[in-house]
Amino acid sequence: ATAASDEVSRYAIVEAGAHDGHESIKFAIACPDAEVWAFEAHPRVFQALQEAVQACGTACAKIRTQNFALGVEDKESVTFFANVPSEDVWAMPSSSLYEPAGNFSHFSTFAAVPSSVQLVRLDTFAAQTGMPPIRYLDLDAEGAELDI
Repeated sequence: ATAASDEVSRYAIVEAGAHDGHESIKFAIACPDAEVWAFEAHPRVFQALQEAVQACGTACAKIRTQNFALGVEDKESVTFFANVPSEDVWAMPSSSLYEPAGNFSHFSTFAAVPSSVQLVRLDTFAAQTGMPPIRYLDLDAEGAELDI
């Protein structure tokens, strides 16, 4: 194969709101030729994502984890509504760039004081990193999907 054909065959799978990486890991195993880009803004949940990818081993060598939110603009800091911290990552199922409108199941324990995270446009990030063409987007951004 030539370098040109190798470049054409490169592709990305993007998971925004990757949580603990369970879906990113499935993508990496099912699509070993893909670069899987896993974005998770919540710092504690991101830590669980990194641990899961590391534990996966060589099958997950092409997973690229990123600890910021994808959205409509590039900003160093935006308000982020997160669940109350817990040792159990699954007890923190949701976080969002948008304030919850009510006490629904996903936000039943969100923190009273929001934190802040970095916000990056996907096209900005892709251009800066040389991300290959995206073939699949998995968006679980708790209301910010259309912004991505």
